[in-house]
Amino acid sequence: MRSSENPELISRSQMPDPVEGASEIDILIENDEYIAFIEAKLGSDVSLKTSYDPQRNQIVRNIDCLIERAKGRFPLFWILARDQEPTRAYVQLMNCYKSDPSLLASQLPHRETGILNSISRNLTIVLWADFAELVCSLGVEPEMNHVKQELERRIFAN
Repeated sequence: MRSSENPELISRSQMPDPVEGASEIDILIENDEYIAFIEAKLGSDVSLKTSYDPQRNQIVRNIDCLIERAKGRFPLFWILARDQEPTRAYVQLMNCYKSDPSLLASQLPHRETGILNSISRNLTIVLWADFAELVCSLGVEPEMNHVKQELERRIFAN
């Protein structure tokens, strides 16, 4: 925001409050040792700009929020997606940040390089099909089976 030519964005970047407020994380897994933010994409791609800082993308925003919430725990960022098509922005960005952590560091200069390098090394795209194989197998409870079947229908719908 500070490198923007927009005076309002520059002014907003000077304020100590979080830029975008609370973030809605799709899936959060945490314990005393680690915290994982998982962005779930069923059909859509990641946003290339965020509401209050149009110069950063959704992945960078989520990683910034992840670090803020980690508080000494090992931070992980994953994307849960239907595909890994090379045309998807999340595929391109995750590959770029993983192969060159300095790109992520340049977009989050206020964050410690060591933490960003660690996050970059562990960036992962998990496919919904793999998730479904683990989660959607039918059990004995009819109501839960209905939920699993609906999840599977949505995952594999075209």
